[in-house]
Amino acid sequence: MEYKKIYDLREEMVNLGYTDLEVDEFIYDAIGNTSIDKLTKQEFKDLIRFLESYISHARKSL
Repeated sequence: MEYKKIYDLREEMVNLGYTDLEVDEFIYDAIGNTSIDKLTKQEFKDLIRFLESYISHARKSL
């Protein structure tokens, strides 16, 4: 899986004004205590979509 994609989305979220803590909380909301490397392919895709929705919202707010 492309863990770099999660890292890149995380970095973009911080650049858009979310704090590291907020991004961590968003990820926790999406996957709970599950480690990213333990996600299924579908869970990984869902997490990417979830983070992209926050990015989309932040861009609209600029």
